[in-house]
Amino acid sequence: PIPEKCRRNIKQDEKKLKQREFKIRQSLDDYLIENHVDWQKPSSKIENFVNWCYEIIWKLDVGESKSAFLQFLFLTVPQIWWSFTFVIACILNFFILYSRKIHPDDRASYWKVLILVLGIIHSVSSLILIIMFLSLEGALINQRKWRRYFPRDKSYLLQSWSFIQADLKHDYNVTTFLFYARTIVLWLTDPLTIFYILYVVCSILGNTVSEFFFAFHLFQICVGSKQIRIVLTALYQNAIPLLLTIITLFFVLFVFSIFSLLYLNDYYDPENGLYCETLLQCLVSNTYWGLPGSTIIQFLSPFRWYDSNAWFFTFWLFLFYLVISIIILNVILALIVDTFGRIREDAENAQSELNSSCFICSIERETFRQQGKDYIKHITDDHNPIHYLYYFVYLKDVLSKKERSQLSSLEIDILAKVNANKFAKFFPLGRAGALEGDEEVEQTFASRVMEQIESIEKQVEVTVSQQQKLNKQFSESTESMVGLVEQLTKLRQKLAERSH
Repeated sequence: PIPEKCRRNIKQDEKKLKQREFKIRQSLDDYLIENHVDWQKPSSKIENFVNWCYEIIWKLDVGESKSAFLQFLFLTVPQIWWSFTFVIACILNFFILYSRKIHPDDRASYWKVLILVLGIIHSVSSLILIIMFLSLEGALINQRKWRRYFPRDKSYLLQSWSFIQADLKHDYNVTTFLFYARTIVLWLTDPLTIFYILYVVCSILGNTVSEFFFAFHLFQICVGSKQIRIVLTALYQNAIPLLLTIITLFFVLFVFSIFSLLYLNDYYDPENGLYCETLLQCLVSNTYWGLPGSTIIQFLSPFRWYDSNAWFFTFWLFLFYLVISIIILNVILALIVDTFGRIREDAENAQSELNSSCFICSIERETFRQQGKDYIKHITDDHNPIHYLYYFVYLKDVLSKKERSQLSSLEIDILAKVNANKFAKFFPLGRAGALEGDEEVEQTFASRVMEQIESIEKQVEVTVSQQQKLNKQFSESTESMVGLVEQLTKLRQKLAERSH
């Protein structure tokens, strides 16, 4: 059965329930794609699935602890408020773009009043938005950050956050103050938290320091868009190679600037904006005029045939164009293009894996087709990941209500494996009941029945043997009793003869 908290105000409406299950499954697919699952390792899929269950179960617990009105307030209103705040930011920046001049005092006073009023509304809206974010996502972010410190031999999937806190403080031997201090540090390292803090700070600075701080809020679209967020994450992962390539570009420009100062400074015409009287001037000139398509050649002095440095100047220009424009700038471009290509390839591979094989058992769709089995029915009824999520929610509900005695022996065994972080022990990796043929099922059933019959026959034989032994012992006891009676009779007769 579906746990009550998974329905959340949906009782008998199966259509809405299916729609919610579809959204939950879509969130699982997105989570797997964003976390770059190794599809060749079933254990990697299970590990990421469990991490996803952590977050979904936590959100379900948050929703269950609130009334219907609070659920609407904290789960629906933030999405509306997010859009409202972004619209205000766009209107603000449009008014600033249209009215701002070199001197701010030159524009009409009504523009100042309008921008000030919208700025105050935006600041208040930003404060409300971050409060909603902290109340809904703050604890989830803390748990997500602390998850990397969870012991490998434990799983807190079915435990409450208070239990997790107490256990972590005991394992790491830290006081409550140090634990919460570490929690705040981890919380402040979350990119989304940093964005919300900067969001509020820039809104306040936009009203008090400069209205140009409102330009930061246009990047809200990057956080709200899943596609842009994936691209930014990929660029962040390649930040080190990009940074090293840019540093290499700077070093190469520095070396070229040394030769410019020593041998080619006469070719730098100050009237065209090129200065090379010092090494710093040469570096700035080569960077400013040389990087955008190597246009520096258009502003240097013309070629001088009889100049002693003419051929060196030609060779210098050739190397500058080859190394800077063709090699290094294209390397940077290739890194960025390769990143986007890898994003597209990973997304396509992930979608292909999700469509061509069962997520739970990792058996391909083609295997089911060859066996004449219904693959859609298998992933919908037999190995539906949502059903595993429901099962985890059910186990957590039983533990929270302290009704462990109601669990069957199988459920107790699975509970022990979950708490020991041994999920692969009970996930049917490489196995599917639908692929067991009817003959195999009948043979298996018949063999089990025969084993039971043989076991009963052996028990009957043992019982009969014991009964025969008891009968033999009883007959022997009866014969000995008869002998004793005869002896007693003879003794009585002898005593009677003597008395006479």
